[in-house]
Amino acid sequence: MVSYLPYERFDESRIWRIHQDYFQNVGLKAWRKGHIPYSGVSNFTEAYKKARLFVSNLISLQAQGTIRILEVGAGFGEFAKNFLSALREICVYEEHDFFERLEYHISDFSQTTLDELAESGRLDEFKELIHYKVFDALDRYSGLEKESYDLVMANYLLDQFPARIFARSKGRYFEKYLSIEDPQALIDREKSKGFWLSRGKWVKRLKKRHRFIELDIDDELPMEHREILETCFRRGKDSSVVYSYGSLAALRNFLTLLKANGLIVCSDFNAASKPGMDGCEPCYYGNSVAQAVNFEFLFKYFKQTDKLDELKHLEQGELGYQMALIYEDPIKPLHTMILTRPDYSQSLELGRIYQKVYHQNWLLRTLYKFLVEMQLACYVLLLFMLLYLFSSGIIGFL
Repeated sequence: MVSYLPYERFDESRIWRIHQDYFQNVGLKAWRKGHIPYSGVSNFTEAYKKARLFVSNLISLQAQGTIRILEVGAGFGEFAKNFLSALREICVYEEHDFFERLEYHISDFSQTTLDELAESGRLDEFKELIHYKVFDALDRYSGLEKESYDLVMANYLLDQFPARIFARSKGRYFEKYLSIEDPQALIDREKSKGFWLSRGKWVKRLKKRHRFIELDIDDELPMEHREILETCFRRGKDSSVVYSYGSLAALRNFLTLLKANGLIVCSDFNAASKPGMDGCEPCYYGNSVAQAVNFEFLFKYFKQTDKLDELKHLEQGELGYQMALIYEDPIKPLHTMILTRPDYSQSLELGRIYQKVYHQNWLLRTLYKFLVEMQLACYVLLLFMLLYLFSSGIIGFL
């Protein structure tokens, strides 16, 4: 018989504590052993798009002096290697001196991971440019210098932060609670069968169950968050959404590290609203939890330019935050969010590649929605035709 731990709120459940301990201690083995996927968001093509975006904005701003980049949650260093190679290639081909003035700050919240990455030699080609820093993206007092970076990147990181799962049904609100089996019981059970669990890859095998508990959402969330999250539910239908408050906290912290004309660029997998009481299940990689990110919530939040106390001293004027949400693929959920401070002095440049992707996917998504509506109309028309033929047949038979 399975021994389950008590139900806990999803974002406060034991699974997230296991997740945090895993990344704090596992080091590069998480990637070397294939526990954590990374090629889809860290390959040269993805890195080149971000380098192209950054160069386009540096040209527009006529950037002077040292250029400082912070990559948050660098992990295996694959994205850093590809980004620096792409940036160097662009600068050589177009005869810019940006690469020669570059400092690249690699950060992770695990000292173990940073030490192993530095010793691995994976980034030795760029070792004169690289600085290693311990940084917890959810800790606003983590020690990095404020307003000091021209670019902050978080690649496949926002989905690593805790999130809450809410459902709305018939005007009532519910929240996901999770219960998992006792991890030690799983280990003991596997040992009794003669198996030894991989030390870093057993969480997915834990038996899990969830339930939704009703709550008063007005008492649970800040009013501005609740008002935005309300718009993320499906209109007039029972549905579930991810409340990505951890991702939002990280982005707010990134903004305090950004220079006035800096950029934040984050790529991750999007969490669309789901019909009914859906548990919005995360993915389990190694002993980690990857909860897809509600980019709709994040995007709408930053439309409200008066919400960041850290930047109240800025003269925001009429511009506000400049943003773009790029659907990397019209079907797959990979998204890239680009964000500036309110006092960014030029119009945001998407660069040739992202500009093309942005417009292509806007057209594809519009076409997709049109076809969905047309498909529904065709079904309704077909139904009426069948009813008519059936009625005609019955009348004729009678």
